[in-house]
Amino acid sequence: MDQPRCQVETQVETVIQKTQEETVQQKSEEEEVQYRTEEEGIRQKLELEAARQRWEEQQKIHQKHWEEQQKIAEKRREFQRELAEDKIRFREELAADKRRFMQELTADRRRFEQEQQEFYLKKEREERRLAEKERLIKAKWELLEMELQKLAAEREAFEKKKEDEAVRNDGRQARVTVKYPSEMELFFSGVENELDMKKRYRELIKIFHPDNSTGDTQTLQMINRTYESLKKQFSA
Repeated sequence: MDQPRCQVETQVETVIQKTQEETVQQKSEEEEVQYRTEEEGIRQKLELEAARQRWEEQQKIHQKHWEEQQKIAEKRREFQRELAEDKIRFREELAADKRRFMQELTADRRRFEQEQQEFYLKKEREERRLAEKERLIKAKWELLEMELQKLAAEREAFEKKKEDEAVRNDGRQARVTVKYPSEMELFFSGVENELDMKKRYRELIKIFHPDNSTGDTQTLQMINRTYESLKKQFSA
């Protein structure tokens, strides 16, 4: 009877020991699971913390980049404002320069037109003066030629008349001879009486009067002196 009892106790102890071992093993497994769970939680926390830090770093980078973009945008707006102001100022200066240039050009054109008009008027007056001078010179020349021809004819007639009178009066009657100053000999040549002298004097005055473009004061004075001298000779 003792032997079966011992066997039963042995079996009970074996069962108890096995149960304890199973309990210890189960507890170990639970602790291992709990440890793994805690380890996994810590790992997740670390990963979350690392992710949060990375996110914060990215946010800082984004913020810094945004601030730099804002500064660049502000500088761009400032540059655009300055550029717009420079454009407006340049256009105003260009418009002012253009107006000033046009005013100067208009003034130069008016001055040129005035000078051109004055030149044409002066040229026209000079042409008229030269034409008048040429006409007077031609009249002088024609008068001189006519007077020379007249003088030659009068001398021929005078010589013939002188010969006739010499034959008729037998050389006893003297003829009045008019003396001309040497410088006026050509102008009053052929004049034998006071009427011809006055007519010739009026013609010479018209030609040599200072009011004419070809007038000559000195020649006119010499004509006047000769005229006065001839008047005295004819009066005597």
